[in-house]
Amino acid sequence: MSRSMAAVWLAALLCAGISLPPLRAEPTTPLQVPEPQQRRPRLGVYLESDTGGVWVRQVAPGSVAEQAGLKAGDRILELNGAPVQRAGQVIRAVRLQPEAKPLEMLLERAGRQLRLQIKLPMVCDPSCLA
Repeated sequence: MSRSMAAVWLAALLCAGISLPPLRAEPTTPLQVPEPQQRRPRLGVYLESDTGGVWVRQVAPGSVAEQAGLKAGDRILELNGAPVQRAGQVIRAVRLQPEAKPLEMLLERAGRQLRLQIKLPMVCDPSCLA
């Protein structure tokens, strides 16, 4: 019997309500999920990009961003001296930031420019998600 014919017979048997004995499964080992070697840092903001740049729309309570003084409505102009135009650039810069080096941020708030230095933790708890 060919494979395609066997598949047709199997489908017909299943449609007719005939059950087949279970296949013998090989013994398995428990699933082991490796621990991440290094967690990515999180700023703790919700961002939005438009033609005017990258805007902070919300700051998570207790986050690194809140501790650094970021506020909803801030516009992020630069990270580490490089201009940013899209939220993805901010996310990438945060994730690639070396652990011992603070993230330098230039932002605009109410028409004034502010410079912040933000130290990002490498291991975060759920309260500091970006």
